[in-house]
Amino acid sequence: MAFEQFVRLAFVERDLFSHTVHYVPGNHDHHMWESARESQYAAYIARQPAGARINPPWHGTPMFAALDAGTRDRRRVEAAILQTVMRRYPGLADASVRVHYPSFGIRQGGNKAVIFNHGHYIDSLYSLMSHIKASLFPGSEPALTPWGIESENFAWIDFFWSTLGRSGDWGADVTMLYDMLQDERAVRVLADNLAGAAINARRFQVVPGPLRRRIASLAAARVAGRVARLERHAPGPDPLSDAGRRGLRSYVSGPVRLQIERECSGAVPDRVTFAFGHTHKPYTSTEPFDGFAKPIDLYNTGGWVVDSLVASPIQGAAAVLVDEDLNCAALHFFDEDDLDGVTAVSVRTAPGSADNPLASRLEAGIDPGAEPWSGFSSRIRPAIRARRAALEGMIAAGVADAKKRPG
Repeated sequence: MAFEQFVRLAFVERDLFSHTVHYVPGNHDHHMWESARESQYAAYIARQPAGARINPPWHGTPMFAALDAGTRDRRRVEAAILQTVMRRYPGLADASVRVHYPSFGIRQGGNKAVIFNHGHYIDSLYSLMSHIKASLFPGSEPALTPWGIESENFAWIDFFWSTLGRSGDWGADVTMLYDMLQDERAVRVLADNLAGAAINARRFQVVPGPLRRRIASLAAARVAGRVARLERHAPGPDPLSDAGRRGLRSYVSGPVRLQIERECSGAVPDRVTFAFGHTHKPYTSTEPFDGFAKPIDLYNTGGWVVDSLVASPIQGAAAVLVDEDLNCAALHFFDEDDLDGVTAVSVRTAPGSADNPLASRLEAGIDPGAEPWSGFSSRIRPAIRARRAALEGMIAAGVADAKKRPG
């Protein structure tokens, strides 16, 4: 329904964009990628003669895919559900929603590229299966490519972060669980329930009661600590934690660079912009990365949601815009804080993108004190507060329900 609202406003009422949408899924909508991937693989099998060798399924798309809407590429992957939503409207019968995973890139010649990626693999939790494999089989080869990492972790991501929340009545509980994970007190209640259920099992009855309770407390603290280490929950004034920066550097210098080299005949463009989200903390930066001749311009889109009880001035939302010459700029819409003032819409650029004609055009055409920008800014503050109040109520209800457990 949220996507349909976007379609109605941006395509039907205003006709702002091309009818070809390029879509990069993340962890929470990962199942959209899986559905598209399986449809693509079925089409591949249908093209093979009976008795011919069938290759294993692949777990990614080309980074630099053709943008020509009229070109039918056999590698093209489409999101059938979202595409169907669009095509129901008059004038959108030709709409196409192309899925790119994990990265979508645009090149200009051999020296400039912009790459879009959701960014969940900068968090080590999303490559958990790879870490478990390395622990169980220390001599095994690590996954180095984006599709190698995805092939080892796609089932875990799809199960816990995408599919589980749609699983009948349990799905509603998972949604509540996800909300409760935003509050440390609620996490401890959940963890205590889980640990308590484990140690009250028959096999643990030989352990004295006080010791069992100590085990439960330690387990609760461990679970709470794991949640706190997720990048989006990382405290502090910086948009990325130390672990997040290490994860970003490892992922971009490793899997992303390898895919660029594979698709660019071994050459990496001189100027690369990497745009991502996932952390819910929008920012711009220019930083050096191993394997890249020049520092990379970083743009983070933020989160466009309010899912924490404590306001943070570094959480918010931005739209990353790219022009025909691959100049980039961030249209920063709001910071998520509880100040009485209003964060005005602003244009921000990475420090390394000096003399940016796109930013100059945007700044000349946007007056933050005039409509529609001022209207957005005045409405976002009460909306943030209303959402936070609703979230607080949902978490309180979840805690109360969790405390009803026997014993």
